[in-house]
Amino acid sequence: MHTAISRLESNLLRRLGPVLAWQQARAKPWSHLLRHDRGRLYLYCGSFMNRLKQGLKARLERCPRVDWPRPESSDGTTPRTTTAVKDVEKGRLGSAARRFAGTAAVATVDSEVVAALQDKHPTGASDPFGPTDGPSSGDIPSEEEIMAAFKTFKPDTSPGLSGWTHHLLATALRVPAFLKAIHTLTGLIMAGTAPGQAMLCASRLTPLRKPDGGLRPIAVRDMIYRLTTKAIVRHSNRRDFLLPYQFGVGSKGGVEPV
Repeated sequence: MHTAISRLESNLLRRLGPVLAWQQARAKPWSHLLRHDRGRLYLYCGSFMNRLKQGLKARLERCPRVDWPRPESSDGTTPRTTTAVKDVEKGRLGSAARRFAGTAAVATVDSEVVAALQDKHPTGASDPFGPTDGPSSGDIPSEEEIMAAFKTFKPDTSPGLSGWTHHLLATALRVPAFLKAIHTLTGLIMAGTAPGQAMLCASRLTPLRKPDGGLRPIAVRDMIYRLTTKAIVRHSNRRDFLLPYQFGVGSKGGVEPV
């Protein structure tokens, strides 16, 4: 029992030591605290943990309340007016307008629909571009360029699988540490060494019914991935990348008129 208590005390000190170091200017020095007996040490740590919980609770209460994105009903029974009103309440005016302008309905997800979507998007090679070793990716977009790219997104932009909405990302980007993390992630993406590739490159797929009964898959990428890649494209954009005449990019009917 004595050995178990000593081991518990050692683990407690090892974990709380770095956290308590900042209190040296406000309370007794950490070296002096170590000379106290076990009872006083546990009382001190218990009091500190209570203050720490209260501080964390106060911080969480100051954070904005953001609704977790929920998948919309796919049975087609919800009236468009109901969903449009919800969009307006959330500030998604563009989405509300598209509710009435569009005619396609979301297909009911079943085994047949899933098979059709998989047929349209078959699983490709796990490593289609070979090894990632290659030349340096060059300079990466600055934090100012990342913020400029974010301002091009509309407030009602749909989130991806991670649930990072435009409002939530706008709130987080005001924190310098978060913006620094996005800047670092952008550099890792340019270098081809970003972690979590399966999540970053995944999309939220919505099957829309065509007038002829077919399916039109609509893929929505994650907001963080779209932000970083948009900043990269804007940073590396050159007018001579494309030929003078382009068809299918911003032209009505795409390549069909050709």
